[in-house]
Amino acid sequence: YTVPPSTLLISPSSLPSEYITLSRLLTLYRTNGLKAVEGLFSDKYDLRGWFEGEGYYCLYQFNDFRGALITKTLTTLNKLSTPKRLIILATLIYLPLLLINLSPIRGMAKIIQSSIFWRSYDKWSRIYYAPLPLKLYIFQV
Repeated sequence: YTVPPSTLLISPSSLPSEYITLSRLLTLYRTNGLKAVEGLFSDKYDLRGWFEGEGYYCLYQFNDFRGALITKTLTTLNKLSTPKRLIILATLIYLPLLLINLSPIRGMAKIIQSSIFWRSYDKWSRIYYAPLPLKLYIFQV
């Protein structure tokens, strides 16, 4: 078996010649829970500490930040009810789109493109193109 780069292999006790990747093991735990993983390993191991702990034997220490964030999010989502899952997923999907549309730069672009802005050009252009000392005097008054 050729191991891909940056892959951690774990050997279950029931099949010592077989290996399972860390990502597959975490996926199996997320989808089916602790019961699905318990049959693969000997009873002498504390599997709850492997998946839910923060200690020395926790498997999440081998994940990078992105993998740990995704695993923690998916584990939390699996524990929630379906309506709560849908609300959280919809928020995660549509929040960036909402923030892009409400950004201050987009708001300024809309103001600059508006007809109200350009109808009063003769009023604000005199101040805009005035010399700096005159601008300072006008804004002090």
